Amino acid sequence: MQYWLNNFQKIADPKMDKSWKTRDERGFMEWPYHCIKSMDWDALGQLLCALPFIRKKAQLGKIRDLIVDYQLAETECTKMRNHIAGWNDWKYFVTSQAHIIETYVKKYPAIVFQQAFNLSKKLQCLLCCH
Repeated sequence: MQYWLNNFQKIADPKMDKSWKTRDERGFMEWPYHCIKSMDWDALGQLLCALPFIRKKAQLGKIRDLIVDYQLAETECTKMRNHIAGWNDWKYFVTSQAHIIETYVKKYPAIVFQQAFNLSKKLQCLLCCH
């Protein structure tokens, strides 16, 4: 499992610097899945609770798949929420803003950051805006 986790990480982030300079959708689809299956909650939190990752996945047209990632993680391990700070807030942010992000991300790539800022008073985890 660790092999696949590392492999898809390299596909999604070839420079390994969280710049997400790739057009390969498969890395973005598979990496969260393998984090979940290997119960690597730290790695999963660094993905699903990071605005740059959320933006890139949205730019690839996969914001709805991101919601599935949150749901799958909770299905696989309910205790996982205790390991990832602000999990419920991040999940709420993505699910509640998906329609706006999905509609405008191609024209306005910064929409993910703008929506996070708009909700930052309500959702404390978004204040740091990874």
